Amino acid sequence: MALEKMGVETIQEVSLQSRKIIKHFMAMMWTPQKKNIFLLWILSTITLGIYTCVWYIKRAQELNNLGVPKKLAKRVPKTLLIINIITLAAIILFPLTISPEEMGSFYQNSTAMQTMIIIVLGAGIILKIIFSLYLAFKARSIINQALDNKGEKPISGFFTFIFTHLYLQYEINRIDEDKESFPRRGPWIWFIIILLVIIGYLILGFM
Repeated sequence: MALEKMGVETIQEVSLQSRKIIKHFMAMMWTPQKKNIFLLWILSTITLGIYTCVWYIKRAQELNNLGVPKKLAKRVPKTLLIINIITLAAIILFPLTISPEEMGSFYQNSTAMQTMIIIVLGAGIILKIIFSLYLAFKARSIINQALDNKGEKPISGFFTFIFTHLYLQYEINRIDEDKESFPRRGPWIWFIIILLVIIGYLILGFM
């Protein structure tokens, strides 16, 4: 009887350890992973922001598994995806409503259809900006809670505003590589490059 009891306890202990290992493995699979930021930028650019929504949808489950109170609902990036598609459709349809003869007098003689498309396009752009910033700062707050649990400094709100999901992926990469405490040189370098390009463009424009 004693041997049978020991055998049952051993099996239960092995089963418990197996479940812990599986749970740990699944947690590792569904936590934010390192991704190529340049590829993310390329995909976001050529899809006119559609892949940005896909990134948030994919990251939502991973961020929600970080074990912090705040969560990111998938319905928000899905809503942004719908807004992006509608805005993209408006961009495609708008030139089709203007004939070559109307090009010179479009602003004086726009049709009801053209006016509607302009309104949809304008509203879509404004909503894209609002939803994009909301998602970026919501994801930032989740990551910051996870970092706070580890005793690490929070990620930058300034760079979250400037680079949104690209900066978030940069920080996820740093966390994945255990470099949270290292200086954040990458965002500053890119911010300075962009700033210099803008200044150079403005100078050339006034020459």
